[in-house]
Amino acid sequence: VTWKTVTSTPVVTAYTLATLNEDGTVLISTISVDAASGDDASVTVTGLSNGTAYTFKVLARNVDGNSDYSEISTAATPRTVADAPGIPTLVAADTQITATWTAPASNNGAEITGYTATASTAGTAAGTCSTTSATDLDCAITDLTNGTSYEVTVTAANSAGNSNASTGAAATPSTTPGAPTGVGGTAGAGQVTVTWSAPTETGGSDVTGYTATATPDGAFCISTSALTCDITGLTNGTEYTFRAKATNANGAGSNSSASAGVTPVTTPGVPTSLSGAADDASVVLTWTAPTDTGGTAVTDYTVESSSDS
Repeated sequence: VTWKTVTSTPVVTAYTLATLNEDGTVLISTISVDAASGDDASVTVTGLSNGTAYTFKVLARNVDGNSDYSEISTAATPRTVADAPGIPTLVAADTQITATWTAPASNNGAEITGYTATASTAGTAAGTCSTTSATDLDCAITDLTNGTSYEVTVTAANSAGNSNASTGAAATPSTTPGAPTGVGGTAGAGQVTVTWSAPTETGGSDVTGYTATATPDGAFCISTSALTCDITGLTNGTEYTFRAKATNANGAGSNSSASAGVTPVTTPGVPTSLSGAADDASVVLTWTAPTDTGGTAVTDYTVESSSDS
């Protein structure tokens, strides 16, 4: 509290400052001044309550006694920075973390004007988000790196400055994985063994499995870790293409490009209606082609003979 000193005869020897709080209680502080200084006088009043409005009045004293009190000052409210907000709750997503927190236990005499959440890695701030209201208790920190762990803390602002940071919480942004590459298939009887290479981008979270799907038909197989699986129940002689997708904790990623066409095949069925016509030292054989070619054209036949002894 500051006031103008008084020039008088006899000289002023001291001032008495009265501090009035909102409930009418008066606190008295007495200071001695250099009567010849003529400077402003001031005193720091301590032990007050942050957030409570106080007014002040002062009187001068010399050997003849006390003057009247001055007019009452305008009100002043002591304050300091708010307490730290509560530990944030974090939700990680693709390149971002959303933080939610609770308000400080006390604003310490000055209304909170907003909050700032900071994401740090290895002790270095990597991103922030802010709110501009005491009641806005969440925001999203964007442009982070998937797969990197961040510690997030929150500070509260009031007219006295920024609070201490909250206790930190950790989260790692991530998204679904990229598409596998190099999908191919090896034909078998009514099935195809599908193979692929792992995606170059995991989305910041470990890949937990793969799904390979055949077109047409939509038949599929699932692998939890291996880069291959068998799709069964396919039709021999039908050409299929295959796509694979990877899955992590965020869900399934996009499908790969289609493989080259693969046609399951097997051995042909048995020829039927075998008959023979005897000739001079020979037999002419005829038969009917098998109804099931195994999915591909029959290329030749083998005839075996035996004689009865």
